[in-house]
Amino acid sequence: MEFRITQLKMEAFRGIGDLTLEFNQSGVNVLIGVNGIGKSSILDCIALMLTWFVNRIRYDPDTHYVFSDNLLQNKPHPPLGNTFDYQDLQNDSTEVRCKMLTLVDNQDVQWTLRGIKQGNDFRHESSVELPSERPYRRSRLRHNEDDYEKERLKSITDNLRRQLLQEQQSINIPIVIYYPINRAVLDIPLELLDNQVPQISIYANSLTTSVNFKDFFQWFRTTEDLENEEIRDNIDYRDRKLEAVRNAIAQFLPGFNDLRVHRTPPLRMTVSKAEQELIINQLSDGEKCLLAMAGDIARRLAIANPNLENPLHGSGVVLIDEIELHLHPSWERRIIDSLTNTFPHCQFIITTHSPQVVSHVKPEAVYILEKADHGIIVYHPEGSFGRESNRILVDLMGVDERPEQIKQDLLQLFRLIDAGDLDKARELRQQLAQEIGGGELEFVSGFFLD
Repeated sequence: MEFRITQLKMEAFRGIGDLTLEFNQSGVNVLIGVNGIGKSSILDCIALMLTWFVNRIRYDPDTHYVFSDNLLQNKPHPPLGNTFDYQDLQNDSTEVRCKMLTLVDNQDVQWTLRGIKQGNDFRHESSVELPSERPYRRSRLRHNEDDYEKERLKSITDNLRRQLLQEQQSINIPIVIYYPINRAVLDIPLELLDNQVPQISIYANSLTTSVNFKDFFQWFRTTEDLENEEIRDNIDYRDRKLEAVRNAIAQFLPGFNDLRVHRTPPLRMTVSKAEQELIINQLSDGEKCLLAMAGDIARRLAIANPNLENPLHGSGVVLIDEIELHLHPSWERRIIDSLTNTFPHCQFIITTHSPQVVSHVKPEAVYILEKADHGIIVYHPEGSFGRESNRILVDLMGVDERPEQIKQDLLQLFRLIDAGDLDKARELRQQLAQEIGGGELEFVSGFFLD
């Protein structure tokens, strides 16, 4: 199943007044802008809105059955999706409203969520709640629009849930995952899980604003145990899902391979890096984070797509805040290509402050967020792909190439040369050379001073 976000409309969400984003349906969408402009808020809003799709698959509002911890449980009032709260409401506003447009197997599916402040109360309304699920009478959303949105979404998610519950059915479903800023690999838990991991488990904790990779490491250990049992009878056997993870890591992190668990005490997970075996905790923070993220995306795709010859070609939406987190600049340059080459049918929506990342993205996929008198505006740059990092810093991010004091000293140097005050110019040039090096291009015109 193909799943894409095509548009997000936001009104009075946090610091964002009125903003509409049209997303590319393939590859990456990169949000850039100064700190506090709203990049992370946009990802938070997308994740919140997506819960109304994911939870419709996990929860049946008619029977109140819900998939929880890989089990089908009965809950009297299962949540249909996350809702806005006071912190999501823009200052001096009384209502926050967001609308998401998606494409599900070539069908347009959309839904709207509102948060309304009334005195000391704060309530929500959704266009996709059934009448029995609405705690308040809706007054401002048009009923015909509500009914259309509700029935289209309900039809798709009900059909998906029905097929997933029928074990003889084998379908492919999209992944939906949010990797927020706090996604460091803090530990490597290797406790065994239940052997039964249903497809729908890929949505568990997939859209929270904090994430750890516990599920990935525990799933890998458990699945590798099952694979080893099969290998005893058939030495050539390889688990299809584990192979997808191994292939993803090898492609995403060149030089890394042979991820495995050693069961002789002490229990540990290792990986081969440049033909040297290392315990995962011996890797840098950046390496651990990339390995865990690539492995987690691949795990979800492999579980979600039992019918695909190559599960890494499965569909889905992946949100990543500050993609450059813990990365060396050389890795920042490779990360976009690594994502799109390893997971070619996923839609990525990411934020970054890195010019190295932006230089590998076409301008139509770069969204510059800026503050204007009436709120936040968004536009695409004229150029980004292949540009020098310094030019991206200056032209797209509004950052000076040099510290302000050095810039002023350089300007003063040229003023002294133009004025013919060569003694002072020579003195300033020597001072600058000690600070930033004599080989800088700006000193070429001053060589005649020696």
